[in-house]
Amino acid sequence: PSANAVGPVALAGATVEAVLRFTAGQAVEAASVQAVALADGVARAMSLTKIKFAAVLLLVLTTFLGVLAALSSWKYIQKREKEYYVLLLVLQTMVLGVFSSMDLFLFYLFFEVSLVPMYFLIGIWGGDNRLYAAIKFFLYTLVGSVVMLLGVLKMYFLTQDPALVVSPLCS
Repeated sequence: PSANAVGPVALAGATVEAVLRFTAGQAVEAASVQAVALADGVARAMSLTKIKFAAVLLLVLTTFLGVLAALSSWKYIQKREKEYYVLLLVLQTMVLGVFSSMDLFLFYLFFEVSLVPMYFLIGIWGGDNRLYAAIKFFLYTLVGSVVMLLGVLKMYFLTQDPALVVSPLCS
């Protein structure tokens, strides 16, 4: 592996440290996702202070698995290393967004965007039938995404809440 792979592994390690500091209560202010927030409502919806213990556990697990994925692919990935690690970090970021979102719309958005790097990871660095697997992955996730979108729309029309905040589940 070249020196291009060292940066993503270090960044993933820093993410693990940040999540561990958050769970220990040392970096509550730094853990708010203000860089991703586009508006005040999004910032409140992405606030990590209201997440249940299970979500925090999934955040920690995601960061550890991100580091493990980067380290396990250290010798396997020989071509286009920079693109691979960028896609891996984008995927990890989107999955962390899925687990930290308090708004149903943001959950759906992060979930859908997380499928894009996964498609490219399968299609470029997959096994022998990688193109077949990537197309099959796309078709299955398309069907699931349409069903989830219909569920989100039904929740919106039943509650008439434009934020679709899932705060009762998090208290």
